[in-house]
Amino acid sequence: DGAFTVRPSSGPHGSQAFTLAVFLGGRVFNVPIRWLDDRRHYALGREGRNHEELFSSVSAMVQHYMQHPLPLVDRHSGSRGHTCLLFPTKP
Repeated sequence: DGAFTVRPSSGPHGSQAFTLAVFLGGRVFNVPIRWLDDRRHYALGREGRNHEELFSSVSAMVQHYMQHPLPLVDRHSGSRGHTCLLFPTKP
């Protein structure tokens, strides 16, 4: 748990140029990293969240979640977990 990588997104990029892939509980969670052009910051997760943390860079985002647990939700089952980003890996 806690192995992670930041990779280019595989879909149409638009405001989501990167994806954070995190290993937890025997599976990989792919979390979009969005660029908020109007705020000039990055945010983690899908659009439409009421409260989200903003980061000046992807590196600042990673550093934050190396020290604070990242909540992860399985979109299919609704199960929840959390982990810190502990082990950087190469895509």
